[in-house]
Amino acid sequence: EFITNFIRIINRIKNKNGSYIYVYDFTKLIRDDRGILMEIREYIFDQTERKTAKQKINNLSKQLELAYDSANLGLWEYYSENNIIYLDNRLKEMINLKSDKNLFPFEEWIKLVLPEDVNNTFKAFKNSLNNDNDFSLEFRTLTPFIKYWKSTGKIVKDEDGFKKIIGINLDITDIKNAEDKANRANKAKSEFLSNM
Repeated sequence: EFITNFIRIINRIKNKNGSYIYVYDFTKLIRDDRGILMEIREYIFDQTERKTAKQKINNLSKQLELAYDSANLGLWEYYSENNIIYLDNRLKEMINLKSDKNLFPFEEWIKLVLPEDVNNTFKAFKNSLNNDNDFSLEFRTLTPFIKYWKSTGKIVKDEDGFKKIIGINLDITDIKNAEDKANRANKAKSEFLSNM
């Protein structure tokens, strides 16, 4: 009976031309039943392409995450086959939704929308799904105070042919509050000038 031990190492090795390559070194130590080393088998695989691709993906992921956080965006997906909506952790935090879960029945999620905006929200989802249109909607939530959202999304079909909408929500509350403040200032200015 033989005992086999494995040694796995990923190394960075300098090539003849001065560039570096990554190799996966897989060494197999074969011993007899007394534990005496009988054979060493070593396999070396060039992993440079894989390692480089992984580094690029990691860099892009970090850049995307930074852009995502900086833009004040949250991600959502609506699954038409079971009327479920997925909210990523960032969007749940932005909405002030305290929940460990990420999937919600649409009826539960729609309760977060201001009652005056519910009808337009339903229409936007229906229009997008029925006509394969891009999703676009401005709406408000009350959690616990009013927040304004710009929501956009794309229709995608899954492998079973079911439609889903993948979208983002942008918190535009500060923009809407600034517009409201500017409108009030203009109105006050107009009233002041009309009374002169």
